[in-house]
Amino acid sequence: EAQIASSELLVQRAQSLVTLTGESIRTAMHETTPREFSIGEDLRAVPASAQASPPIDTLVAEALNKRLEIRALDETAWSLKEHAKVVRAGYLPRLDALGEVTYANPNQRIFPPADKFDATWSAGLQLSWTLNDIAVAAAAGKQADARAAQVTAQKGALMDAGRLEVTQAELARADAEAAVAMTARALAAAEESYRVRRELYKNGRATSIELTDAETELTRAELEAVNARVDLRRVG
Repeated sequence: EAQIASSELLVQRAQSLVTLTGESIRTAMHETTPREFSIGEDLRAVPASAQASPPIDTLVAEALNKRLEIRALDETAWSLKEHAKVVRAGYLPRLDALGEVTYANPNQRIFPPADKFDATWSAGLQLSWTLNDIAVAAAAGKQADARAAQVTAQKGALMDAGRLEVTQAELARADAEAAVAMTARALAAAEESYRVRRELYKNGRATSIELTDAETELTRAELEAVNARVDLRRVG
């Protein structure tokens, strides 16, 4: 009776989990039409043998090369360094080129004035040097350098996090493959144990409780094998 009650509770929880998972999928897909979801492949089938993965360094390099955030930080750091160079130009005197073209009636540059349109032009150079700008440029240059260093540090932290994510994913894949192999062995042992218990029960050498326990272990082994294959598909 206790085993029956426990099994009924397990069935109820499984049904509730099916309903919750269906709602999660429907919400993620923004599915408004009510319909039942079903598994698209046989998870009891043994997955095909995966090819050997490249070394961790190769996987990390490939992952970091595809991260747009790292490229954005590179461009940001470069722009800040160039900005610092422009700001530090305030240390030196400033040379400006001036030019002007006038076409007017009357043209003020023409003497005596005449009632007609005339064109004139002028060009020149202006050299200026503001000593107060040196201190301002020094502070602005240091600020730009500090921001560039901050962006570079952010890039380093992002690369470290990426390496850790890739390593964790590769280890999770290896663990999933090992779990598939181990649960397959456990499932084979549970199937054999159930077969033996059933034969003993037929011959009156085992009780119904022992047979039920063996069937329970077989069901648990089947579920663990399915979960391992799901994990392999998820991390693979």
